[in-house]
Amino acid sequence: VNNKYDFSNLLSQITTRENRCSFERVIACMFQFENKEMHFGILGDIHTYCNWGYSFDEYMKTKTNSENDINKYPVIKVWSGR
Repeated sequence: VNNKYDFSNLLSQITTRENRCSFERVIACMFQFENKEMHFGILGDIHTYCNWGYSFDEYMKTKTNSENDINKYPVIKVWSGR
């Protein structure tokens, strides 16, 4: 995707948090547009294994429980702000 659109030209223009958040949204849309065959994320629907707003503190409390399903995933999304 970068070879086609050369996003590096935009990087010097991203100077604020708002710019970065906007760029993240746009680039996600561009990736999805360019990869029409991919319908789901690599790990599937995030809502099936992770609660919205799952914090790092919650993760630290639950990761030590070997019976917890969360331990089977290679990557866990936590909400912590930017």
